[in-house]
Amino acid sequence: NGTNSGKWQAFTRNNAGTESTADLGITVAADTPYLLSVCVDKGRSEARFFIDGVFCGRITGNMPNAVATGLRFGIFKSVGTTARVFRLASWSFFTLYS
Repeated sequence: NGTNSGKWQAFTRNNAGTESTADLGITVAADTPYLLSVCVDKGRSEARFFIDGVFCGRITGNMPNAVATGLRFGIFKSVGTTARVFRLASWSFFTLYS
């Protein structure tokens, strides 16, 4: 599609609605499953993005505060008429305590 030349793009959004984006460098291929992972550190100072277990990008700005931290999944399409399918096979959260 027309966003990021068809490559995966990560984003964060703070409570004021300001976003930061990162080009993950991998062009989306039709009929190809992907494992997408996002890791947010305890202090919410950065989000790291992985595709199929490979580190692809990092964002350190515009992170939400503790009250609004959460995830959103979806396909955000802006060009074309071809239907898209989004299947979420699993969704997990975990916390590491030290």
